[in-house]
Amino acid sequence: MTPMTSPGPLPDPIAYQEALGRTIQVLRTDRSMSRRELAERSSISYSYLSAIENGAKAPSTKILRVIADRLGLETKELLALVDARIERGSAPDGPLTDEMMEIIERQEQRFRERQDARLADRGTPNTIETRRLLLALANALDDEDLVTLAKVAQGLTALRQKLEP
Repeated sequence: MTPMTSPGPLPDPIAYQEALGRTIQVLRTDRSMSRRELAERSSISYSYLSAIENGAKAPSTKILRVIADRLGLETKELLALVDARIERGSAPDGPLTDEMMEIIERQEQRFRERQDARLADRGTPNTIETRRLLLALANALDDEDLVTLAKVAQGLTALRQKLEP
């Protein structure tokens, strides 16, 4: 089993929300995009985007993915920029630097280590790999698909309980 590393202190949620909003605003203006244009492209209201950019509201995961996509980034890249803003006090302009890619890779490694630690004593290597696959697939689903998946799992569990002696 891989030793689990400490992810470090968690940022203040309000500060993180403000850094996220400011980062979105900087990226949007760097791309010469108006707030109204990004809101329309993201299928959200102007006032909701304004609240996000001003740090008053946090976007849902689904909306965050859409905003990142409309800004030409993957969600993990946007979040790496937010982390860089928090670590340095400002978000760097332009493409992701090697340092930022290292931040992303460290975050992904910590996530994998935490997942491995959770899965470590839950069965055979085959079932652990299956659980890992299910977690990866679940992370890629939107909210509606997750609800459907949960209902399917509940149905399978209920069926198994009926069939067990």
